[in-house]
Amino acid sequence: MNILKNLLIVMVLLWIGNPPAMAKDRTYKHISEFRVATFDEVGDQTLLKALGLMSRNAAPRIYLLHNEDGSFLLETPVRMGMTFLAAPFGGSTQYKEWIMDYIALGEDVLLAAKCARPNKRRPYQAVTCEFWLPDTHNPPKEYNTKGWFTPRMDGNFTDEVANRECGTGRMDPRTEAAICPKK
Repeated sequence: MNILKNLLIVMVLLWIGNPPAMAKDRTYKHISEFRVATFDEVGDQTLLKALGLMSRNAAPRIYLLHNEDGSFLLETPVRMGMTFLAAPFGGSTQYKEWIMDYIALGEDVLLAAKCARPNKRRPYQAVTCEFWLPDTHNPPKEYNTKGWFTPRMDGNFTDEVANRECGTGRMDPRTEAAICPKK
């Protein structure tokens, strides 16, 4: 009995020193990783097929954003619990209503991304990512979804090919005349 009384006193003292309601940190988990991207367009599965990508959850909407780093494709987030419960009864995938449903084209969006490492031989190819967007109406909640990132490539590829291939005789003469410097 004495042990329970002492344990209760310790718990009360800890609660008074650090009340749960006041101790909550109301900042976003990925706040240090958020960056700005501009919302460009809303597409569907045909956008992914055109880019040669395959959706993991057949999302009804694909959101295309960009910034100076490259382009981001975000899928509509899935309600995993509801989808799992509906599956045995022939139910379809359940999607969350989220912030991107209310953002106008051309507006800036905050997002954090954790992406797979790009292919060394093909650094311009899209890589899979996990994204977090802040819920502005319910901090510190963040929306979590999957998608892709395609890096913006710097440099002029025509010049690189020209430097490597001009004068070798391997290119079509018309192409060589168009891209190779005149001697």
